[in-house]
Amino acid sequence: MVSAWEAVRDRRSQPRHRVRLRASVSRIDSSIGESEWPSVLAHTVEISRSGLALIVPSSSMECIDPSEGEYLLRIILAISSVASVKIDAAIVHCSSHDAGQAEPGYLTGVRIERINTVGRLLYDEFIKSLTWRG
Repeated sequence: MVSAWEAVRDRRSQPRHRVRLRASVSRIDSSIGESEWPSVLAHTVEISRSGLALIVPSSSMECIDPSEGEYLLRIILAISSVASVKIDAAIVHCSSHDAGQAEPGYLTGVRIERINTVGRLLYDEFIKSLTWRG
């Protein structure tokens, strides 16, 4: 199976880190910046400064083919027990993740499009903490 990161090899300029973080995910209408659907719970598989790979439950949201247009997700990422970061991200990859997996869903690769200044600082500090751990 091809990972979300393998599918977007040209976007690998930033180091990736395997980490599982809880996330709330909803699709947003890019023209108005508002959520189109209720949020679903998901989790990360890998993160980098420029993007994320998430497992989104198949029972909650359908897989979106990025070749059909640009779709944005609003992701509220829990980077600690007390801090979360709001990220708007474009879908760059989506594939089934249910073959023999305990958690059926979709492996969704996203590129970070918007994150506010405070969120970017918190997110970058979190990424640095992963690098320091080895």
